[in-house]
Amino acid sequence: MRLLLFFTFEMSLEKWSRAGLVRHGLKFYNELARNGIQVDLVTYAGREDYVYQPLLVPGVAVHPVFIAGPANLWLRFFLSWLLPFRLRSLIRKSDLVKTHQMWGSWQGLAAKLLYGKKWILRGGFEHHRALLSEKACLRDRLFSFILSWLGYRLADAVVWSNESDLRWSVDYFGLKEADPRFQVLPNYVDTGEFRPRPAVPENRNILAVARLDREKNLDSLLRALTGSDYHLELVGDGPLRTGLEQLAGELSVKVGFSGRLPHEELVRRMHEARVFVLCSWYEGLPSALLEAMACGMAVVGSRVRGIREVITDQENGLLVEPEPDSIRQGLDRLMHDNALCEHLGRNAARLITEKYSLEGVLRQEMSLYNRLVGFKQSPETTAVEE
Repeated sequence: MRLLLFFTFEMSLEKWSRAGLVRHGLKFYNELARNGIQVDLVTYAGREDYVYQPLLVPGVAVHPVFIAGPANLWLRFFLSWLLPFRLRSLIRKSDLVKTHQMWGSWQGLAAKLLYGKKWILRGGFEHHRALLSEKACLRDRLFSFILSWLGYRLADAVVWSNESDLRWSVDYFGLKEADPRFQVLPNYVDTGEFRPRPAVPENRNILAVARLDREKNLDSLLRALTGSDYHLELVGDGPLRTGLEQLAGELSVKVGFSGRLPHEELVRRMHEARVFVLCSWYEGLPSALLEAMACGMAVVGSRVRGIREVITDQENGLLVEPEPDSIRQGLDRLMHDNALCEHLGRNAARLITEKYSLEGVLRQEMSLYNRLVGFKQSPETTAVEE
């Protein structure tokens, strides 16, 4: 069986690498190849993406499409609509076409309408819902609505990362709730890499892993630390970094900005910090939260979509309101209660192993392929340590 995967528009292996995600992101497709599926990855990049071919096992190939791409974004956007013609030979050889996010899903739509291919539409988060939350411009919202409306009705399978986005999409776009094409398939955690830590650290350190952007609500997190002796490490980068550094100075709170880190270093930080916090205004299914829970960390998360689907309050984490006083109360509880940290961390690690492990998500993914094109997966499908 041959799978053709289109990356999100404007996304590439080079960008994954700069975010410290390339090995993690490619592992899933390497595992598919080890289980008999040939995978072609179409990325929006130049020749630099060929550098990552050695990270791929036999049966996985990368196809960067903008080898000499124009600098202008709108011209690249226009040219992306011509890819189904430029890549027609590759599309015709494929049994399944999958698009990574709604933003770029026109490739799957074209493959289905022009070449009759089975199409899996996957969204890590509900794209149109996010645009509405961000009050995006009318042009972007209109294009997103049309793309979503068509995709949800024409794709052979639609996969969301969480139940909240599925239910919202069904209601907003007038879809049939019991449509057999619809499925929730969560993000995976490599539980061989993100292992539970041996004990709760005796320190006052807090870890947050997030893009430094508005929806992550990091200004509220900094304000929550006012007057405390807690030390926050912020892992990630983004457009608000300078403003957050200035705010941390004005509030006289202890914050370290670490930028992006590779996964092996991130695991070490998760083992060393006492508490993990994610206080976003909204999420899809946050990988950083899942990874922290896999490490057995006591986690504090805001009571919003994408987080409340994962955290059961006081069972495997604490849910708080996304405002400074509530965040501070959650942090204070965990800083002063070792038994609670141990209880939450133990249950969190168990949840990830049972529901979000690479092996489990891989089985669900291959079952979906089997349903669409009759691919017979091996009953002993397992992931291999790298």
